[in-house]
Amino acid sequence: MPEVVDVLELTRAGGYDATGLEFTAIGCRTTALRSGQLVELAAVRTRADGSTIGELSTLLNQESAPTLPEVLGYFTELLQGAVLVAHNLAFVARFLGPELDRYGIRVPAVDTLTTAKNTVRLPNYRLGTVARSLGITDTRRDTALDDARTGARVVTALVGVHGLRLTAWPRFGPLPQLVKSRPLAPRRAEPAAPAQGWTAELPDRMPLTVPVDSPDPALEEAYLEVLGNAVAARQLTSAPPTGFGEDELRRIHTGFVHGMRTVAEADGILTVEEVADLKAVATTLGVPGVVADVRPTERADRPTRVLVLGRGADADELRAAVLTRGFQLAKNLTASVTHLVVCPDIAPTEPRLARAAEQGVTVLDAATARRQLATPAPEAAPAPPPVTRLAPALAPAVTPARPQGTNAAQWGGRVITALGLVLVFVAAIAEFGGAPFAAGLVAFVLGAGIALGGWYLGERWSVRSW
Repeated sequence: MPEVVDVLELTRAGGYDATGLEFTAIGCRTTALRSGQLVELAAVRTRADGSTIGELSTLLNQESAPTLPEVLGYFTELLQGAVLVAHNLAFVARFLGPELDRYGIRVPAVDTLTTAKNTVRLPNYRLGTVARSLGITDTRRDTALDDARTGARVVTALVGVHGLRLTAWPRFGPLPQLVKSRPLAPRRAEPAAPAQGWTAELPDRMPLTVPVDSPDPALEEAYLEVLGNAVAARQLTSAPPTGFGEDELRRIHTGFVHGMRTVAEADGILTVEEVADLKAVATTLGVPGVVADVRPTERADRPTRVLVLGRGADADELRAAVLTRGFQLAKNLTASVTHLVVCPDIAPTEPRLARAAEQGVTVLDAATARRQLATPAPEAAPAPPPVTRLAPALAPAVTPARPQGTNAAQWGGRVITALGLVLVFVAAIAEFGGAPFAAGLVAFVLGAGIALGGWYLGERWSVRSW
């Protein structure tokens, strides 16, 4: 890590409240991941409550665009007195570090990649995945400014919603007043249309882990980010240059395609489109064998797609659990949603609850969803792939209502009682007709006993029928 940044940690156990600070999130684009140069840089300054103070962006080192030294003054103004924020700070610092060091600039900084890894469990820690787990869904990833805006929202969610605190207080020194020799040249092209199809959300659910023995963890994280964005936008036409050796690149590509396959098979359904995309990506990345045996399934079950309604850390943890289990995380209540999770902060009058009932969507409260998402997924069967789904809402434990009418046991008891009473009546008539006293007494006692026994049996089974 270049010495131009003082790396700060955000944790739940931190001793310094960060809600009064301001943050400047950085986003960038480069020509290559290693030994490349910046071609776009953006920054967004925000308060911890999420309000934006200012933002800027510019293209760099191309045609009529300025170089970084010519416009660095604009960025240092946005950095003065704020904590720098970057996702994969170690990678971003490789490109910004030399220029900052040249002017003796040193700033406090937070890495949202490291912070997310220490805060929430996710299948991967791409910026888009972290954002979605925090309920930030209306984002784009087309430009450096898009990344800076998303990074700003991520850090304010971690501080303001999840209550993360700094382990050390930032030290702000005066930054030099740099000459702005060229105007900024922001990107003018309209952003691309939102990605469509099953691959649009696929990277957010893929289990991707950078091993501890990776020769360059920051570079590998950046490469997985690039691959995920390209797959989501269906723009992966060739493997981007990385600087990794052949063996390392094959390991990364194998893990990436295997992650795609894991998610595609998680719901037990493989469509023709999904199989074609899997094979196309595997071939492009030079590892076709990873999906050589994949075939479309004939089953037409709906994949599990979950919408979590709610704000706050609890709702974010549920979103993270949905992604970790490999389920689809919905942004809106559409016809494709199969499960709706309702957090305690959602009012009973929320219109989407009635709509969900009309659509036949399974509605779960947060506690039930948490229990079901915490249940380990079943082991995969060789063929066909197992269907892993959220179970329907558990029925509350209630005492059944007393059944209407009379069951057979009760009728039997009443018949026995009637017979006993008849015998008592006959014994009484016999006594008045001159029958021996002893025989009448025995018949009377026997009849009374039978009547009482029948009454007891009828009442006993009546109680049991509750």
